[in-house]
Amino acid sequence: MSWLKKKSIKEFAVCAATANLYFLSAWRTFLVPARQYHLALPPNAVDFAVLSCDILLISLVMYGLLVLVRRRLGEFATNVLTVSYVMLLLIVFVNAYRPDISDAVFGLTHPFRMRVALTLLVSGLVPLMLREKPAAVARGFHSLGLVVLPCLFLTTFRAAESVLIPHVQSGSAVYPRAANIPGTARTALIIFDMLDYEVLFNERMVPTPEFDRLRDDSFFAKKAMSSSEWTLTAIPTLTTGRIVTDARPVSNDDLILSFKDSPQQESWKLLPTIFSEARADGAATGLVGWYHPYCRLFGSSLNSCEWVPHMERFDDRSPTFAGVQRAVAEAAAVDMMGPHPPGIIGKMLAIEPTIRQKYIHSYQRLLAASMHALTDPSLGFVVVHMSVPHTPSIYDRQTQQFSTGEGDYLDNVALADRTMGELRRAMEEAGTWNTTNIVVTADHGYRDTVPPSWSHTQAPYHVPFFVKVSGETSHIEDDQPFVTVRVHDLLLALLEKKVITPEQSRELIHSSRPVSYISARD
Repeated sequence: MSWLKKKSIKEFAVCAATANLYFLSAWRTFLVPARQYHLALPPNAVDFAVLSCDILLISLVMYGLLVLVRRRLGEFATNVLTVSYVMLLLIVFVNAYRPDISDAVFGLTHPFRMRVALTLLVSGLVPLMLREKPAAVARGFHSLGLVVLPCLFLTTFRAAESVLIPHVQSGSAVYPRAANIPGTARTALIIFDMLDYEVLFNERMVPTPEFDRLRDDSFFAKKAMSSSEWTLTAIPTLTTGRIVTDARPVSNDDLILSFKDSPQQESWKLLPTIFSEARADGAATGLVGWYHPYCRLFGSSLNSCEWVPHMERFDDRSPTFAGVQRAVAEAAAVDMMGPHPPGIIGKMLAIEPTIRQKYIHSYQRLLAASMHALTDPSLGFVVVHMSVPHTPSIYDRQTQQFSTGEGDYLDNVALADRTMGELRRAMEEAGTWNTTNIVVTADHGYRDTVPPSWSHTQAPYHVPFFVKVSGETSHIEDDQPFVTVRVHDLLLALLEKKVITPEQSRELIHSSRPVSYISARD
C-alpha cells in the first residue's frame, strides 16, 4: 500500500513538472529580464498566482486522466496517454525555441516543416515502442518528468518570492514642468510606423490628401532613407543621431545599442538623446509613443510622457486575475496550436479579433495623447511615435471605420493619412500649427511579405520626409539621397533657431559635417 502511495506521489510530481513546462512562454517572459522590455507591467504577484493555479489545475487533470485510463482501459491506453503528454511538450518547445529560419522546404515554411518532421519522427517511433517495449514508455515519461522537476521547484520559488517584490506600473506620467527659454523655437517630430514612400507617392493605390497637402506646404525629400527596417534600431538612430546596427533588450527599461561608428555597446537610456539635449536647451519636453517603453527609458528627460505597449501576448495584459489568465491562455494556445487555433478553441479565445481590438484601443489612446501634447503650448519640444500604418490592419478605408476583420496595409495607410489630418486640425484650432517646426517621417517603410495577396512593393528603407518650418508655407522638393539619422541634428537646429527656413533645412540635411550637432551647439 505504501508502495502504491509513493508511486502515486511520484506520478503526480511528474505530471506537475510536465504541466509546468506547458507554460514555457509565460515563464520565459516573467523570469527573463530581457523579455520584459515591451511589458506594460513588470511581472508581479498576480502573474505568478495565475500561473501557479493553472499549473496545479493542469497537473490534477493530467494525473486524474492517467488514473482513470489505467483503471478503465489498461496499461496500453495509459502509455498512449503519456506519449501524448510528451508530444505536447515537444510541440511547446518547438514553438518556444524555434530558430529564425525564413526559407522553405518542399513548400513547407518554418515553423510548420519542423512540426511535420517532429510529428513524422515521433509517429514512427511511438507505435514501435508501444508494441515492443510498452514498459519503456512509462519509464521514459517518469524519467523525463524527474529530469525537469527542478524547473518546477525553481518556478515555484520564484512565484513565492514575487509576493515580496514591489512593482511599478508604467504607461503614462507627468513630470515637473520646465519653463521654455525664449530663445528656443517650438519643435515637433511626428513618426509614423512603417509608412512607406513607394506606397504613399509612387504606387498611389490609396488617396492621401493630408500627406499631399503637407507635401505642398513644406520641404519634401524624395529620397530619404532609413538606416534600418526595424523599429527596435530605427528609433534609437533617430534619437541619438548615430546609426544603430543592433539593439538588445536587457531589462524592462534598458536597451543595449551597437553603433556603426563604434565597437562599444552602450545603454540607450544613458546616452545623450534629443530629449535630454532639448531639456538642456531649456525646452519643456513631451513624448507620446508605442512599442518602446519610453516613459521608463527617458522619464528623467521628459516633462510629460504617454506610451502604449506592443499589443502581443503578455505585453498589454491588465493587472487583474482575469486579464492575466486570458493572456496566459492565449500564449499557451499559440504555443500548442499555432497563431490560429482551430475550431471552438479559436472561437473561445478570439485571439485575432482580440489583438486587433487592442490595437484599435491603443491607437485611439495614442491619438488623443498626441493631440494633447502637440497642442500644449507649455511644451517646447514634442515627439510623437504613432503605431499606424504598421500592421495588423485595424481600419476599413471603404467604410472609413475601424475594423477587426481581415484588411490590407493600404487600409492602415488611409488611417495614417486621416491621423495626419486630425493632428493638423487640432493644432490649427489651438494655434500651434503655424508656430511649430514640424518634422514628419517614418521609422521604416513597408517590409511585410504576407499575405501574398497584398503584393505591395517592398521598400523598407525608403521613407517619406517633410519639414514644415514655423511660419513658412513654401514648397521645396529635394531629390538627393540622405539617411534620416540627420533628423537628430535637424531637430536641435530648428529648436535653437539655427535653421529658420526650408532652404536651411535642406542644407543641414545634406551637410558634409559628421552626424553630430555638438559643433553647432558650441
